[in-house]
Amino acid sequence: MFSLLLALLFPVVVQSSLHPVDCNEVYRSGFGLNGVHTIYPAGPTSPVQVFCDMSMDSAHLGKWT
Repeated sequence: MFSLLLALLFPVVVQSSLHPVDCNEVYRSGFGLNGVHTIYPAGPTSPVQVFCDMSMDSAHLGKWT
């Protein structure tokens, strides 16, 4: 049962890190610097370059698109 659950969740985890939908996901992927990053708000076929402000440390502030 655990193997089946892992097999179903793995593509979601991989897709999330390869195709971040917002600056917060970019940050959680290890890119913590302010700057232009590519996000995929509507899925893997919708790349958009945006400026991400990673300067705030609070969970509710910063990581803005």
